[in-house]
Amino acid sequence: MNYLLESGGMVIYPLLICSIIALTIIIERLYHFSRTPKEINDEVMAEIKAQIKAGEAEEAIKLCEEIEGPIAKILKKGIFNLDKEVEEIEKQMEEIELSEFPKLEKYLGLLNFIGKVSPSLGLLGTVTGMIRTFQMF
Repeated sequence: MNYLLESGGMVIYPLLICSIIALTIIIERLYHFSRTPKEINDEVMAEIKAQIKAGEAEEAIKLCEEIEGPIAKILKKGIFNLDKEVEEIEKQMEEIELSEFPKLEKYLGLLNFIGKVSPSLGLLGTVTGMIRTFQMF
């Protein structure tokens, strides 16, 4: 391992740091995405619809509060604004969407940056290694 670090030159250290950061972000996002509910259970959704049809919006909101994740929060906001016009309900739900979805995209910009910089660092390492090789002869 020490041989690889020594023979890699100075460029290997930023590449190693980028690899560690990228791997950390990937593991953290996988963990977060695996815990985030992607849909609402059909039985729960049917119960929410039944309560809305029965005029018990408060009970439907309580059911949404028991469910974790951004979808339940968006649905809760829609139920909370049932007495308003359709356009207003959609606007309110979109506001919650705009506040919840960036939480899902956390650190992905940094991962994108690392993905774009790392090949350039690898190429820089290749070029400096070739320069060092030809200077020896």
